[in-house]
Amino acid sequence: MVFLMAGGQDFYDINTINTIEIEFEQTNWDYLLDQMAMAGNDERLTGSVIINGQEFDSVGIRYKGNSSYNPNQIKNPFNVKLDYIIDDQKLDGYGTLKLSNGFKDPTMIREVVGYEIARNYFPASLANYANVYVNGTHMGLYTSVQDVDKLFMRTSYGGDEGARIKGETDGPSGSVWQYFGQDSASYDSYYKLESDFGWAELIDFLDTLSNQTGQVENVLNVDRHLWFLAFSNLFVNLDGPINNPQNYYIFEDYNGQRNPIPWDLNECFGGFTN
Repeated sequence: MVFLMAGGQDFYDINTINTIEIEFEQTNWDYLLDQMAMAGNDERLTGSVIINGQEFDSVGIRYKGNSSYNPNQIKNPFNVKLDYIIDDQKLDGYGTLKLSNGFKDPTMIREVVGYEIARNYFPASLANYANVYVNGTHMGLYTSVQDVDKLFMRTSYGGDEGARIKGETDGPSGSVWQYFGQDSASYDSYYKLESDFGWAELIDFLDTLSNQTGQVENVLNVDRHLWFLAFSNLFVNLDGPINNPQNYYIFEDYNGQRNPIPWDLNECFGGFTN
């Protein structure tokens, strides 16, 4: 396994503004990425990326985001998969880079500060900044947020074997952690599996929350969940599960307890006004 280092320090060092230069062979790269985003199948455009002077070949790039992405704007958020074709091509152990465009945050600090505070109380992503260029054109300053992937699980929970699930946006509000029976199809609008399995584990978790309340501590890290709720309320993170069924992960640790993990904090500190 090859881990490529950037300047001898961690890529997400809070005091570092990284330089990320994306190069596509296609001059109509924006149109192609828009078409892939419209198709919604997570297809990627292949290119090369230079990060702080270190080149990575055969990288897969796509636009990311829901509200933050718009085909009519120039500065869109990127999902950059370094190991898209070349297995184990990573940067400081990170295989996927998430670059946010500061949507609805003209200060450009909500997300980074939010994660910095959250990590004092429960596992949360690292975050800093990056100047991003595409085919030589400066796209602007982006927030760079650590992906909630297997590496995150290993470093935060000591293992990555448990089910990892993301709360999605297709369900109606008020649907967070409700039990809808044993058919996994009933949950498609509310959750997305980020691990190779997890529907049975998710349904068991929701069944326990709804119908076996005396067993909740067996399936939920209650203390960590209370800290998560306190953070979300104190820092007015309304674009998350206390208000919307989205922008969070749950991970089953080695004790069989589920742990909530925050995501997409660009509208914390009261930035979400819907």
